[in-house]
Amino acid sequence: MLKENKKSPVAPLGSVRRSLASLETVENRRQFIAMAKTNIAHVEAGNTPGQAEGVVRIPVENYLDPQR
Repeated sequence: MLKENKKSPVAPLGSVRRSLASLETVENRRQFIAMAKTNIAHVEAGNTPGQAEGVVRIPVENYLDPQR
């Protein structure tokens, strides 16, 4: 099911259509805003996570072991 939306200034000519399943809910928006505020606070405090010293290697058995 598709819904007509306003035209985007960067979209190709014609109307923009979006699936109703992709519409943002009020709760999703609240969560995204809270996450953004948390991330900004971390950056401002200077305690952003550091980078790993190297590539993390995970044994392929972790994905192929039937008992897991």
